[in-house]
Amino acid sequence: MQPRECLEAFGFRPHRPRNLSRRRLCEGGSEAALHGLRPLARQRSTILDACSSIAARIPGQMKRIAANAEVTRQVAAEFVSDLKPGNVVALVGDLGAGKTEFVKGLAVGLDSPAAVTSPTFTLIHEYRGGRLPLYHMDFYRLSSEDELDEIGFDDYLSLPGICAVEWANRFPERIPGTAIWVTLSITENDERLISW
Repeated sequence: MQPRECLEAFGFRPHRPRNLSRRRLCEGGSEAALHGLRPLARQRSTILDACSSIAARIPGQMKRIAANAEVTRQVAAEFVSDLKPGNVVALVGDLGAGKTEFVKGLAVGLDSPAAVTSPTFTLIHEYRGGRLPLYHMDFYRLSSEDELDEIGFDDYLSLPGICAVEWANRFPERIPGTAIWVTLSITENDERLISW
């Protein structure tokens, strides 16, 4: 929902006092006239805060910017605090976007002492010793769905832990409908846009 749509949903209609021209408002206008606009600005701010709170509860609406790998891990550590046994985190992003760094943050958030590495060649890493087991999978080198059966993918989905799947978009039909899709994108400033 765009900010203007959200404001209108709450019944707020932006307007300006009739006695002030747009030019006079832009130039500063009179102090008395501007004083009359301050309550409107406070009302708009409160409504936008409410919209942000609502958007935080809608899947696909959370977005965070990470300036570096450490911040990516911090975002993931906060993200995992709400996960329950059996949750699947489907990670999508180009090479170097930070998918493995995100999984490192999941491990930290689960209080796992494990040193997380990419399972690109081994396909699955299991990290135990934290609040919940973390099953880290990578579909990058898989060429067919049959290979998912060979590695026991569906068995992992039924275990009481968190499954984090890198390159989940390679076989989206095998990802449960309840999965949380996390997209990591590289911005023009070489930051990471993380959205879910």
